[in-house]
Amino acid sequence: MNPFEFKNHNLQNIKFNVRGELYPRVPYDLNFPENDFHRAYMDYMYAIGVGRSNNSPNITMEAYKKYCAIFALDLEADGCNSSHIHESKSGSIDVELVFREAPSDNLTVCFFSLHDYCLTFQREEGKPRLTIENVDANLLLAEK
Repeated sequence: MNPFEFKNHNLQNIKFNVRGELYPRVPYDLNFPENDFHRAYMDYMYAIGVGRSNNSPNITMEAYKKYCAIFALDLEADGCNSSHIHESKSGSIDVELVFREAPSDNLTVCFFSLHDYCLTFQREEGKPRLTIENVDANLLLAEK
């Protein structure tokens, strides 16, 4: 089993219910055997920031179909793909998967979420200035 292989398993539809709103706004009707998955592929490209650029993650539509069926959402109201910081939101996300045929084996579904983080430093009068150099962002974000 290859942990980097994300097969489509003949998925017909995936719905995300985010704080009572359904995504994608226009539901998918995927048919991978008939090569009807282009909108999901392009939604993925837009969500990772390469939808209309010459940059590429080197995932062709054929590769997407065979072993890289990843579904991504940009939940920001302006669809900016986190190019600037937004107000924090909280809530629940429900996911519904519909398959054209029932999978023959158990599936493992992975979720990844990317959030904006903003570190704010305020200098207090009478205390020395704080200088930060060569800081690993993962170490700063590991604890709240």
